[in-house]
Amino acid sequence: MFQKKRVPNSIGGDVSPQSRQRLTRYLFAPMLFVAAVGGIYIRQPAFFTAPRFWAEEGKVYFAYALSHPWYYVLLTPHPNFGYYSLLNNLAAVVAALVPLEYAPLLTTLFALSIQLFPIGIILWGRSALFEDLPRRVFVTLIMLFTLSTREIWLNTTNSQFYLLLVAALILAERIEQGGRFKVWVYRLLLILAGLSSPTMIVLAPCFFVKAWFEKRREYRIHAAIITGTSLIQIVAFFFAPNRSQIAAKRLSELDLPTFAHIIWSRTIVLPLAGLRHANDFADRSLSLQQADPQRFWIQGVLLLLLAIVLIAVLVWPVRDYRPVLLIAGAYCAVICFTIVTAITHDKKFVLIYPEWSPRYFYVPSVLLLLLIVSACRRGSGYFEHARAGICLLLTISAIVFGVISYRETVDFAPDWPNWQQEVARYRADPAYSELQIWPPGWSVKIGE
Repeated sequence: MFQKKRVPNSIGGDVSPQSRQRLTRYLFAPMLFVAAVGGIYIRQPAFFTAPRFWAEEGKVYFAYALSHPWYYVLLTPHPNFGYYSLLNNLAAVVAALVPLEYAPLLTTLFALSIQLFPIGIILWGRSALFEDLPRRVFVTLIMLFTLSTREIWLNTTNSQFYLLLVAALILAERIEQGGRFKVWVYRLLLILAGLSSPTMIVLAPCFFVKAWFEKRREYRIHAAIITGTSLIQIVAFFFAPNRSQIAAKRLSELDLPTFAHIIWSRTIVLPLAGLRHANDFADRSLSLQQADPQRFWIQGVLLLLLAIVLIAVLVWPVRDYRPVLLIAGAYCAVICFTIVTAITHDKKFVLIYPEWSPRYFYVPSVLLLLLIVSACRRGSGYFEHARAGICLLLTISAIVFGVISYRETVDFAPDWPNWQQEVARYRADPAYSELQIWPPGWSVKIGE
């Protein structure tokens, strides 16, 4: 759909591909990056003007950092979670160094920086999937507006999902075309992602596939990094004192049709058709499950087969190794791991509802949309032309539905606890040591 052409300039010559790349890198990319920062800000300015802690960000990590040495905080995997999170520990340590009034601003800025890394990789990276400017613009808009960001927006509690996306994007990058700075930035990002997101474990096979086929030292280093961090996460889980309770919350019964309906509701219908249609799909699916379990099974099997066909169409042809296959593999690995391990308290079917724990489905939704954007590429035959046109329409649909719901689908309410007021109350009365944070019902205990 987006073809590379030599563009005539104003004096009758042609703009070379090298000139076009420089124009994108030094003019359009910075402009788009600034626009993305502005878009993040306007979604809810109160996150910056009256910053807040979000859930475990304050209750667990910040409270722990206030009462323990920094080196102990950095190295601690919290037992209630069953994994190690370097990002949360680091953000909490830094936030504990400033006055209480400014602590949530520090964690918000940490989350903002992590949230901008995927956008930076798309705008300045060198992926074969997103070489031209239109695709870079589409992917940037998708990462901002995809309808699964409500819980993960500007809080370090859920920044691990953006780090997981960073790793998936690095998977599709051509590192050999960058300098030493880029090489080390990507290495450090993979280390941070691996030590902050346990889901990184399932991306390890994709990194090994890339290292095997591309035969480059840097890709072997990436695979080694993911392997090392995965081993650390596995050890953290098995040494967690309550790992059996953690497993019980996450690993509940799951059947094939429920699995298929979750995939469609959360990563296909929601991002491509919006929240209302996704809710309708979920309601009809669960009604069918109760009224006619056999038909629900048949429908689930058909939906799963249709999803497989959809992925095959997006990545076709599959004769040879290509980066798009890595993204497809990452999507399959992440969505399977997500559904199997999501916290549902023995009720996996609730994941069919599009508003249930949306944090789990941000990355697989974006990865599927990346496949759709990458397929907006005209080929030599009717199939490639038709696929490009349909994928372009789907891309525009996803962006439009995301923009429409952008400001409404974020966890915010003006009457939720104000951190500045909570700190002022604590300053006036030290006996008031349980400061309220977001969402309502969560708190930070000072002095423990």
